[in-house]
Amino acid sequence: MNQTLFTTLKQLYTIRKVPIGDYARIDKNGFQYRIHVYQIEGIGRLSLISTKALLGMMKMETLILSPYEKDAPIFSMDKISVSGVQDTFLAEFYDTRLQETDLSALARVGEKYEDVASYTPESRWYDSIRLPESVYKRGKKMAETYEIMAEEYLMAYIQVLNEAPECDPAAKTAKEKAYARGLIENGGPAIDQLKKNLGETGSAELFEKYLF
Repeated sequence: MNQTLFTTLKQLYTIRKVPIGDYARIDKNGFQYRIHVYQIEGIGRLSLISTKALLGMMKMETLILSPYEKDAPIFSMDKISVSGVQDTFLAEFYDTRLQETDLSALARVGEKYEDVASYTPESRWYDSIRLPESVYKRGKKMAETYEIMAEEYLMAYIQVLNEAPECDPAAKTAKEKAYARGLIENGGPAIDQLKKNLGETGSAELFEKYLF
């Protein structure tokens, strides 16, 4: 998923890699993380994370777009595969906007795939800023469908970015850093495991300094 999406983004934007030191490659407690962080000119921060566990039986790809130069929500997308068990797809949008903007492009993708089996995520501290355009899908042998959905959600989000106004980067960054701090302090499905492997200090630096 990530390589395809990154190729699309490179065709549309000027992108430069952000050095993140030892965080680029983490191998601990049976988990392997490969993390790449980029700056997208005129947009903000892009992070691509590949995770493997259970001797490679569990594979997870994550894309995070933190657009502090455009008044658009944070976009976080995951595709998770557990060999022989099930596939999971999440496209989440967190409201760090400074004002209301048009998100109808995201809603249209959700409507297109509303018949694809969904699940209800457990309640979390960030429910109040998780936008209704977020989707949660799960099923067997769904990897190919989820790849297509990932591409369509990225294109819809790019449309949102194109239509979103420029904003005060300092004010927008403050809201996005607050979300990152909230993840560290209050947890989340992925951050909880990462904290076990990196500790709270390392996880805080990774999230607040590099990913957001």
